[in-house]
Amino acid sequence: MRVGSVAALAKVADRPLSQAWSRHFYERGDWFTCIDGLIYTNAHNDEDALALYERAQPRLAVNSNQVMNLNDVRLQPNLQQIALTHRLIFRP
Repeated sequence: MRVGSVAALAKVADRPLSQAWSRHFYERGDWFTCIDGLIYTNAHNDEDALALYERAQPRLAVNSNQVMNLNDVRLQPNLQQIALTHRLIFRP
């Protein structure tokens, strides 16, 4: 891992412990302030997930004409497929 820890940290199931690590990275005043978030293994399907800190916002840019609300009917087929794939309930 780029912050000098071990990869196993991304798979810690103990939420208070993993949250404490995230808080450590977030609050440190030295080079840790360049960390905009964490990649971790999510509990639902064991795939990578992102947790971004608000300080990442200036580096996340999108044109307003590319933004869609999640309730946009054009997204429903994709959202239904994602829900089906991950055994989630989808209610439009």
